[in-house]
Amino acid sequence: LNRDGRRDDVVVFGLPGETERPVAGDWNLDGIDDFGLFSAAAAAQTQQAPPQPAEFRVLVSDQAGAAPSSIFQAYAPTPLGNDVTFDFGDRSEKPVFGNFDPPVATTVSEGGGPDGGSYQNATNRYDVNNDGVVSPADALRIINAVNRYGSGRLATLLPADSQYAPPHAFLDVNGDRFVTPGDVLGVINRLNTTGSAGEGESVVVVPVSRGSTDDSDRSDRGRRVGSGD
Repeated sequence: LNRDGRRDDVVVFGLPGETERPVAGDWNLDGIDDFGLFSAAAAAQTQQAPPQPAEFRVLVSDQAGAAPSSIFQAYAPTPLGNDVTFDFGDRSEKPVFGNFDPPVATTVSEGGGPDGGSYQNATNRYDVNNDGVVSPADALRIINAVNRYGSGRLATLLPADSQYAPPHAFLDVNGDRFVTPGDVLGVINRLNTTGSAGEGESVVVVPVSRGSTDDSDRSDRGRRVGSGD
């Protein structure tokens, strides 16, 4: 990390063997390069092997941090976690990993916040209410927003002075520039994975229905998303 020629940190990922090739790139466009593995064909084969689908596994950054071991959690592909696995190409081919169709800079019309920023929290995308922690209140903030405004493209859905717009809230958990129940599910899955809901508790889905007028900050503090023993 500090380029002094010494190892600074260790991230354990993948299986030992000569058939896996490392790749790297910013898979989720959060500014942090993610680790990937490409399962290649075994070397020195005497006969031509039949076509075999190549498997990619990507260890996606879970949060900001000073060292890789604090940024990347144990590999857990969707739907169990934040990481990715897919088949593409053939094992005999060379892996290429990169962002070949980069997004343009966000503007209000393209999904940016009122100040031209993003509707996703750059520090931690699951911290919807921007209080520095991930809790059931973050899922509840999205639920209240959907109940008030419905689902849709954030740039055209929210008034500029809304308490659900940045910097008061960052509703776009999955980064698609829309707010939907899928953003709620992203926070809930995160809480269930990390156990942040509290000892003896698990987070459950709260029904999202349009028409509620309860969008005050009292709602986020006064209601719980979860169950306890």
